[in-house]
Amino acid sequence: MTACKDDPKITISKTNVSLEVGESITIDYTIDPVDTKIDWSTDNPAMVSVSDGKVTV
Repeated sequence: MTACKDDPKITISKTNVSLEVGESITIDYTIDPVDTKIDWSTDNPAMVSVSDGKVTV
């Protein structure tokens, strides 16, 4: 038998931001459980890069 793990819960600091070309922002977040791995990605890598929560246009 194995125990089922609850889905992780994530809260982010901002849900909507506007950036100009060349600008970046780091997304602040909390996650529970704290050891949950986050895979950062973008649907449009030609326009936006994202790495460890840092988003750059």
